This record gives sequence, C-alpha cells and structure tokens, in this order.
Amino acid sequence: MCNKDKTIREIYNITTFEKETVYSLDSWYQNLLNKRAEEIDINDVSKMIRQNIFTDLAIKKAIEFLEKDPLAGELYDGQLLEILSSVDINNSNASNLKRTLLDIYEDLENLDWLCKEDYDDYVTTLKNFLNKFK
Repeated sequence: MCNKDKTIREIYNITTFEKETVYSLDSWYQNLLNKRAEEIDINDVSKMIRQNIFTDLAIKKAIEFLEKDPLAGELYDGQLLEILSSVDINNSNASNLKRTLLDIYEDLENLDWLCKEDYDDYVTTLKNFLNKFK
C-alpha cells in the first residue's frame, strides 16, 4: 500500500486506541488520524500547525493550498499564510515553501484584494516570512 492510500495513523504508525472524546480538539485529532493526506482540508492544516503535529505534512498541504489560492484561510483572506509564518522553516519542505512564497510575491498585484489594508497586512506577513529564509 503506497502512502497516498494510507491514513495518517498508518503513515506515522500511531497505535493509540480510539476513546470517547470530550473535547473538540481530541475529536478533531481522532478524525485526523483516520484521514488520508489527500483528505486533509485547510482547517486541518491550520490546526496541525497550531498544535505543532505532523508539521512536515501540514506544510506540504499548506503549499498545495497556497499554490491554488494565495489568500486561503479558514476565517479570513491570508489566514493560512499568517498561521504558516509561525513554523520553523528548517524542514524537508523549506525549498518548496520558499519557491511558493516567491511566486506569490511576484503575483501580489493580480490577487483580488478587498482593501488596501488587507494588501498591506498580507505583504508585511509575506515579507517577514520570506526574511526567515535568509
């Protein structure tokens, strides 16, 4: 069975038993473990980054989302980039991430901005993130 057919539980060889969950984060985590990588959504990626779990997979998926929509976010435009900017960039996806961020930077003027303040905030976040790669 190749990795794309495996659940996260199988990929990371997690042998926890499923229990009745009381907290929403526990419930989300149990559901996440039973998903295949291709089933992970932007909400999952954001939580994975915030919880600092399966970070390489989260960054890989975040890159995919940002390549499709640089303004991706759960609640507001650019939220994924903001959350992603908090990660340590010393991982296996660093070069792909940098390339994606540079592509976004090159195309900033063509994105659909609601207002100048959103543009300014996004550019600041993007520049600060890119500076981490220097």
